Amino acid sequence: VDSLIVYSQESRYVAMKETSGETDGYKATPWQGAFYLQDRLQFEGMIANVGLRFDFWYLGDDYLIRQDDGSYSRTKWEEITDEKVKKLRVMVSPRVGVSHPISERSVLHFAYNYQNQIPQMQYVFTTAKPIDAILSQSSVDVGNPNLEPQITVTYEVGLQRQLAEDYVLDLTGYYKNIYNYVSLMEMTDPDDTNIRWYQFVSEDYGSARGVDVTLQKLLSNFTAGSLSYSFAWAQGNHSGLTRQDEYKNLREFPLDWDSRHAANLNLEFRIGREEEWWIPF
Repeated sequence: VDSLIVYSQESRYVAMKETSGETDGYKATPWQGAFYLQDRLQFEGMIANVGLRFDFWYLGDDYLIRQDDGSYSRTKWEEITDEKVKKLRVMVSPRVGVSHPISERSVLHFAYNYQNQIPQMQYVFTTAKPIDAILSQSSVDVGNPNLEPQITVTYEVGLQRQLAEDYVLDLTGYYKNIYNYVSLMEMTDPDDTNIRWYQFVSEDYGSARGVDVTLQKLLSNFTAGSLSYSFAWAQGNHSGLTRQDEYKNLREFPLDWDSRHAANLNLEFRIGREEEWWIPF
């Protein structure tokens, strides 16, 4: 061996960074939580399940963005958006379900569900800021601390009928409205129209409706199971996270994940404790 080369830890870090391409990241400590209240009310000829869910999230005043040298710089929300940031959000989601027997073997049921869903944090916290659009050679996606919660409003009505001692048929129709899907909207610097970037916004929407038919066999003679069929439609203005300009697509069309027909079969074989089952032959 003519010579021995020893690389320092700093040299290895630089080599790894250069060979791995562009790296980025952030550190954020948002708070979020939920509390749920539920009660069961029984009246003559009717049973009602009512619930109320409380969700909250707190973003904080700033977060850390990783720099090229491995350090982190503190970024305030004023550097991301000119709007007043809603750092604390409190959301209330009511839901109610009612069942009403109409005969000895038939039950009519109805449900209403208003659901708030916190947007994904990757759409709120990003490594890019609007000023990066000046230096970047490609499109820049900027987070938005004022994203609205995704709202799903569901209406459901159905009829349950006992066909035999251990067979139950359920026919249910539903309709869903979904608001505030996240998409990317092109933004322009008011002082320089040549500076453009994309920002996450709560603009997209969708709807779903369908009918579910389920035949269920209750446990008897060691067997149970169910056979279900769904006929559904799902429509919206975008099938997923897309970039769009200032002209919003208001027309609804079938979404990519729309499944018109679906069928499921479940079979169960169970031997209870202290029960005997003889294998034939």
